[in-house]
Amino acid sequence: MTDNELEKQAKLWHVESTLEPKKAAKLEERLQSALPKARTRRRWKQAGAALALTCLPVGGITALVFSTNPKAQIESLEEVPGQTQASFGSFYGLLATDGRVVEGNLYNAGGVERGIYVWKPSSSRPEEIQLPKALFTTQARLGSVQTLLPDGGLLGTAVNRSYDPLGPFLFQRGQWSVLAPLPGYTSARAERMDPRGVVGRSVKYIFYQDARLGKSRKEETKPTLWRKGKPEPLPELPDAYMFSSSNVEGNVLVTELSNPPGKKVKLASGRNQLFVLSGDQKIPISLEERDAQGRVLATAKPERLGSRGMILGTIDRGGVNWGALWTSPTAMPHPLWEPSFSFSPVCLTCEDADAEGKVVGNMQNPVTEAVTPYIWKDGRYFELQKLLPRSSGWELTSVGRVAGRFVLGNGLYRGAHATYRLTLPPGVP
Repeated sequence: MTDNELEKQAKLWHVESTLEPKKAAKLEERLQSALPKARTRRRWKQAGAALALTCLPVGGITALVFSTNPKAQIESLEEVPGQTQASFGSFYGLLATDGRVVEGNLYNAGGVERGIYVWKPSSSRPEEIQLPKALFTTQARLGSVQTLLPDGGLLGTAVNRSYDPLGPFLFQRGQWSVLAPLPGYTSARAERMDPRGVVGRSVKYIFYQDARLGKSRKEETKPTLWRKGKPEPLPELPDAYMFSSSNVEGNVLVTELSNPPGKKVKLASGRNQLFVLSGDQKIPISLEERDAQGRVLATAKPERLGSRGMILGTIDRGGVNWGALWTSPTAMPHPLWEPSFSFSPVCLTCEDADAEGKVVGNMQNPVTEAVTPYIWKDGRYFELQKLLPRSSGWELTSVGRVAGRFVLGNGLYRGAHATYRLTLPPGVP
């Protein structure tokens, strides 16, 4: 019986009761003794609802996570044996929707580069990825992994002991394959996925005699597109293009420099232009919002690409900066949320976005000035720290990747630096 039903029954028992007088008297005594506790519980529920309503900002919904809600699961990813502490903490790696974490460019204490490692779902121990020896005539190793493919595969580049590229590799549906370079070139390396296929460069070395160094070589490259595994040349990209970010769909965030290095001719605009390169399409990014008189109301700064065409960065309105999201390159971005109270959290950065529209980044408490990671979707944001049990031993300091139900970042575990993989509970966000 609920508290409301109990109080109603206490008022109407004498009307509805057909019990004998002695039994009716006992029932009345039990109901009357239970009423104070029921009323106290109801007042607490009403107070909690009122508190929740006062915490709702105009531009978003603050998620109040109570102890009765399901908690997130978190695990510390073990370091590669012999790896220096700083190498893993400075790079988040790649995160797949099934929870896999893949990372390369790891170095041991002696500065020697390690291979590529994967932390599989539900496993905190790293495993080294090994290339099948039959793929190459010389000894090869994985040099880098550029992309985790939507089907669970990998795109990367194999290198030899001298770190010269041997060729792009694809691992899909349990099968390994190597992409051949353009005719006349000896090897190739992958750079990114593209809506049309794999984009990279075919490579060949030209040997010559140097008067001071003796026999030397120089590298000559050719932009290459592998469409369905077959190489074809790509038009040369202008020297003015500076690539800063790409996403799993193969789109690239490009800055067109107004004064390219080594070039005397400036671009006509006189300032850097930013756009999204999608295949052979060049889509400009909106960077300013103006009023009817042409006065600048807001300026935006794109920093990285998320999935599904989203662009992450910051927006400045009246000297105040917020983390911001472009849902379309041609439209101005909007802050993820704008604080409606002086003590509401401030969105500082947007670090990553996945195909489901979830965004992760860092926010700041204006009272304590503490910076903590958050997750956001469709106007609702959650502080990741509050999703953990109080006794977890974790202090989350940053976040770098989100994919499906998984979040990847750095923090302190029982006072020591560690990388975490967090599994979101149901309903969050």
